[in-house]
Amino acid sequence: VEKADFEAPNTLVWTEISKRSGRLISNKTPSGDIITAMFASYGVPTEYDDSYQLIKIDSVSEKLATEWTPEEAIVEKAFYKPQALAEKWQDEVTRWAAASGLLGTPPTEYDDVHTAETMNQPPQITIVSPQTQSTVSPPSISVVAEIESVAGVDRVDYYFDGQFITSLTSAPYNTTISLSGLADGSTHTIMAKIYDPLLRSNQSSVTVKIGEDEVPPTVSFAYPKNNAQLISGASVNVSIDAFDSNGSLGTIKYYLNGSLKKTENGQATGWQMTVPSPGNHDLSVQVTDLQGNTTTSAISFESTVEDDGGASSGITSPGDYSTFEENKNINVAGYVSAADRQGISAVTFIAKKSGQTSQEIGSVAGSPGSANYSITWNSPPAGTYEVYMKISMTNGNTRFTSRVPVVVGNAVAEDVEVEDIKVEEEPDEEPVEEEGDNPPEEE
Repeated sequence: VEKADFEAPNTLVWTEISKRSGRLISNKTPSGDIITAMFASYGVPTEYDDSYQLIKIDSVSEKLATEWTPEEAIVEKAFYKPQALAEKWQDEVTRWAAASGLLGTPPTEYDDVHTAETMNQPPQITIVSPQTQSTVSPPSISVVAEIESVAGVDRVDYYFDGQFITSLTSAPYNTTISLSGLADGSTHTIMAKIYDPLLRSNQSSVTVKIGEDEVPPTVSFAYPKNNAQLISGASVNVSIDAFDSNGSLGTIKYYLNGSLKKTENGQATGWQMTVPSPGNHDLSVQVTDLQGNTTTSAISFESTVEDDGGASSGITSPGDYSTFEENKNINVAGYVSAADRQGISAVTFIAKKSGQTSQEIGSVAGSPGSANYSITWNSPPAGTYEVYMKISMTNGNTRFTSRVPVVVGNAVAEDVEVEDIKVEEEPDEEPVEEEGDNPPEEE
């Protein structure tokens, strides 16, 4: 026998109610407490749910929001306050709700993370490419932003003509935006909005015009500089600063004495060069944007035979207490003495942030004929660091150089005792501890 679907009579109606109070839902009723129930038309509840109180809470401190709490940090939380059917039963109902874990207790303290003082230190962001009022060409554009933030970065959100595009939570905080289908001559707005871990925010906007991009990129050598002297046979990182005012780099080509050595696409990461035989040499780099506009930069350097005069191994760049912008690449260079190059297998560059353990930031294969080594330290966050080298030998021994203090971002430089460069050695056998013979200890 087929069962017919139940058809509710007209005298029965479905109504949304709060499962805790049995009353009609209100704007304070959490979605998880809303149920749909059937009532006789004459028995539908008429009162609205008031068993919850909505409290504005700072999501960072989990305390009551204040006038200084950013809107992005404010959340409204519902706290259950049970209502007895009769006033004389209210105390018993409240005790029952507490014992059952149903009674929510709102905080009593006020947000002390966002204050008049801390809100005067918001993060900073600037869109440096494309530049405002520049002309950009489809199909897409690369957006590059410079960031400064004392407290670090939680995320960077990008918008195009007010529409959300993407959210980035790690450096580098750059993105690519599609320009497909946009009319020639039309103008558009790109906005980047930064949040730090306290949800303090700031934003930067540029206006661009769709059209034919005829502005070439700019490029300069970060390392080596013009007329530099390099040791023949050394391994050095050729690094450049390349920028396109309209946003997008295409190809980057590195040349040594007119011979193409490396080609990159979209981003300049550098070229690891073995310094050629003694004499004068030419380095050049050609950068082309996506629209075919090209710029070339060239330098000369001298390759020389080493005569270190007994110099010690150590970091040669950056110098003591050098300061750099946060989340920017830093070229780190070091020198390995003739004595330390005998049996060398690798040179590892290490950075130790104040209060943290050491981290490797780059490694280069060692060669007995190479005295100069360099790497690119990718986008270090703000802080005070000690930078040094670990020289690994083919016999398993490891030697360390002394540390060079470096400051990134708005960090306060700490006093670091910088000793004369020492080369430490860890023997293959059980080590005998002697004063000054141990590698740098972790703090």
